[in-house]
Amino acid sequence: MFHFDNVNKKQQQLFVRESLHDFNERFNKGLARKSDPQTSHDSAKSLTKKGLSRIESLIVDALKDTPGGLISEALVQRVGVEWQSLTPRLSKMEERGLIKRNGTRMSSKGRRQGVWQLNSQ
Repeated sequence: MFHFDNVNKKQQQLFVRESLHDFNERFNKGLARKSDPQTSHDSAKSLTKKGLSRIESLIVDALKDTPGGLISEALVQRVGVEWQSLTPRLSKMEERGLIKRNGTRMSSKGRRQGVWQLNSQ
């Protein structure tokens, strides 16, 4: 997996400007090696054309439709998955530079939650 800490600031800015498709095309080629077990190949096939898992793709679509961003509570409702399935993916997508936290909002339970946005916004 690619991490931004492996490159300098200028390269990071260039990568952030790339579309999600270009980003994934560039860094997710060869998702499974010939020597990998069959489970790795099965997992690679389950990824969308963008190199995202089904849930990650739904998260991106939900965030594309909401320029102001969404809190986790709203993403759970929009994406239609349990909280426990959503939060690890948000963290991984943030590490990959696909999404970012931008401020906080109150949830329906009166708790502050981070607002998630696509990194290109």
